[in-house]
Amino acid sequence: MLFFDFWKYLARSPQNDKYAYRETHGDIMAQTKAGGLVTSSETLTGDVEFFTLFTTLDITATTDFTDDTQKDFESLVQVISLRAQPQLMNTPITVDGVSAELDDYGAPTLTGAGWVFKFAFERQGAHTLDTLKDELDGIVLNGGTIDTKSSVNTEFSKQDVL
Repeated sequence: MLFFDFWKYLARSPQNDKYAYRETHGDIMAQTKAGGLVTSSETLTGDVEFFTLFTTLDITATTDFTDDTQKDFESLVQVISLRAQPQLMNTPITVDGVSAELDDYGAPTLTGAGWVFKFAFERQGAHTLDTLKDELDGIVLNGGTIDTKSSVNTEFSKQDVL
């Protein structure tokens, strides 16, 4: 059984009398932080580009990997991720077509019931509306084939702000 004795590797820093963690490398002890707190963070930089996908194909995220709609949602994200990995994504929003329609959410031409999926890239120019249309057109999902060109069932918009 592997056991890590954390307290064995804590030592007081001579500079500020605070505890600091020291890493071992054989018999040599190397201090990795002279005092303070070790933290981690995820930071987004500038040039974040926001996109919205509107579709009449069912892309409900169910967290059940055997569900066809979950598979369709994952396939959609995989195709989008081939060019660049989205840094921000939401769970697709279901639009019932009664209390609100897709055009109420900003769909360029689609109306009625459907799904809205928002995502963002940190790399400026990684995707454009044209590349998204071209790369997703003709992708076969369990719920149907994505059509972004003729009898459109999936379309996109781009926003400058969230």
